[in-house]
Amino acid sequence: MGIEIDFNYLAQKSETSVKSIKLYDTNTFRTISIVKIVPKRGDNNKNISCVATSAVSRQEKSSLTILKLLFKPVVKVIQDTPKEDESDEQLRFTCFTEARPKASKFEWYLNDVKLSGEDTDELVLDTNIMKTPEGEVKCMATNIIGQAANAVKLQLNCK
Repeated sequence: MGIEIDFNYLAQKSETSVKSIKLYDTNTFRTISIVKIVPKRGDNNKNISCVATSAVSRQEKSSLTILKLLFKPVVKVIQDTPKEDESDEQLRFTCFTEARPKASKFEWYLNDVKLSGEDTDELVLDTNIMKTPEGEVKCMATNIIGQAANAVKLQLNCK
């Protein structure tokens, strides 16, 4: 039967657990390392590597993986600048998202009233339906992790 050695320590919000098992009647050990980290969204797609060396053999063993985080959408709504040939009766908005997995559902709101039939990341708003020249346009984006929203104040060009 082998001998088990456990080692745990905490460093920079990471917990590392190393378990070494001495193999029966040999001078060989099998070591398993487990690293628990608290990643931030900015850590997505970063490389994580593990390198092991031994006093017996100076040859390094290494492993590399890419951190793939899952996170709810981060949303930013932008009112697009109208093109010269576009009517002043339409306003365009884009709902930019960063999410993993990508946002699968979009909902648009005008002054907290849901706009039916608007389910993409772009909105064309007919200003003729508006009761006042003021208001707020909001986009809510959803993925399997969660949802988030962002809103902008309307910028109408009055002539």
